[in-house]
Amino acid sequence: MSDDATLIRRYGSEGDEAAFAELVGRHVHLVWGAARRITGDGDLARDVAQTVFTDLARKASTLPERTILSGWLHRAACHAASNAVRSNVRRVQRERLAMNLAESTATEADPHAVETLQPLVDQALATLPDADRDALVLRFFGGRSLSQVGLALGLSDDAAQKRVSRALEKLREHFKSHGIAVSAGTVAAAVSVAGAETAPALVTTGVVAAAAAAATVSAASWTASLALMKTPLALAAAVALGITVVWQSHSLSKLRQENAGLAAELAQARSVAEARPAPVAVDLEKDGELLRLRAKVAELTRQQKATAKSAPAVVARTAAAPEAEQAEAIVEYMRRAADRVNAGKTLGLAARIYATDNQDTLPTSFEQILPTLNPNGEPTLRGDIRVDQFEFYPQSRVISEAEPQMILFRERQAEPKPGGGWMRVYVLVDGSVQQISSEARMAEIERDGTAH
Repeated sequence: MSDDATLIRRYGSEGDEAAFAELVGRHVHLVWGAARRITGDGDLARDVAQTVFTDLARKASTLPERTILSGWLHRAACHAASNAVRSNVRRVQRERLAMNLAESTATEADPHAVETLQPLVDQALATLPDADRDALVLRFFGGRSLSQVGLALGLSDDAAQKRVSRALEKLREHFKSHGIAVSAGTVAAAVSVAGAETAPALVTTGVVAAAAAAATVSAASWTASLALMKTPLALAAAVALGITVVWQSHSLSKLRQENAGLAAELAQARSVAEARPAPVAVDLEKDGELLRLRAKVAELTRQQKATAKSAPAVVARTAAAPEAEQAEAIVEYMRRAADRVNAGKTLGLAARIYATDNQDTLPTSFEQILPTLNPNGEPTLRGDIRVDQFEFYPQSRVISEAEPQMILFRERQAEPKPGGGWMRVYVLVDGSVQQISSEARMAEIERDGTAH
């Protein structure tokens, strides 16, 4: 197994996508886990992970040689997640969590304290010096032994153990200085639990595709794409998925046209060559026109093979017409699903802003939040998704800030998935979004009016 530095070098200098995919597979759990703990939202954590790995893909050729990649990714994830939290009004949840924890103390590894500390672990790690943070990230997030930690940091086994112990003590002191009294055992357990968090499989595949595609976009088109976004929440999905969809669709269409053209030329050339009479063997060898046609056949065959080899795997699998149509349907579904989810996030954010401006009173009509959604009063939320595709959920009780997981909005109609089944977007009181594709789960939350 190649080390991180080798894989980064292979991707940065040679564009080796397999090397980059291996890096994502190794570290996506670290990045997604940190983002989810900070944001409290799995979907938002996926957006953060795509942003972080896109940034890595762009900077792969310029990273210093001795960069500890896991530490670099953790810092990038914390930074990106913190920005996402600020733009999605989730700071209040973390502050309430810290206040509740500050009232309790622990002398040993308290399971409740360990669980409650999770949203605070990454911010505490960000306060440590780079060497201490790298030691903890390698040990607990990367699953490295003390010997491996020492090797990565240029330390002996004993020195690595002391570095990890001192770093944990610094975390304990950090929590204590913020009014959170916990034992060293609780801190170690909290970091261990955080390091064991695993990203869903779809996050890994989505990150690889998004980062590789975004890395090919020029700086000018990147800037122009960001300038076109109307809301902060749309940025992450536009970078991570929108660009990927455009890239895949364009590549698929272009390669299909090239293959079709080459196949037509090849068939015509073969037909002409086979139709010509062959008087005698000697004359055939002297027939310059026939030799030219044979050369043309060979060249077209070579071009077809070269085109197939150069196509990305996702496009190569769609060479056959039926499979190509299916792939295009999936790409279109992904694009629209991203638009629907981000439209829901935009509604959730607008509702949170309205509540903040109106003494925690939530909106009861779209007219109340339209000025926040779009100063021009246009009803479009994201792409071709409009406000009227959502509705206020018909709750049987009063919607309140005291129940942040109550459903505030939902899509009027669930949409079919390419492989069968349905998906529907729900927006909760706390501004978060859930996309539900299980009919049993839909029935459950529709019955309760909440999404726990």
